[in-house]
Amino acid sequence: MTAYAPKAHLASAIQVWGPYYTLAAESYLAGKPYRQNMWWGMKEGVNDFVSINKTVPEAAQKTAAARKAEIVAGKFHPFTGPIKGNDGSVRVPEGKTLTDKEVDAINWYVEGVEGKVPGK
Repeated sequence: MTAYAPKAHLASAIQVWGPYYTLAAESYLAGKPYRQNMWWGMKEGVNDFVSINKTVPEAAQKTAAARKAEIVAGKFHPFTGPIKGNDGSVRVPEGKTLTDKEVDAINWYVEGVEGKVPGK
């Protein structure tokens, strides 16, 4: 995306489907098709944060790399409070980590994002 918007594209979050496809294929071949919801992320190697634009300051790039390493190591969860909504309200109190079901039900924008959720 940097090629299309070199001053606007900061980085990319990508999905890495290989681990899931391997699990699904091995389960099927074992006669036990995998039929569960998958809630994997960076720690499991299914999501990644890549292609940080060279215009992003080096200190910010290092901070992002350190945070990514904390997520992969299970030392940081991005949905742990305190998290405020863009209306200033506390959406996730300090110390609480949202469950996968709660993350899936988010219908609000985080502090710093301008706008309103469509249909609200």
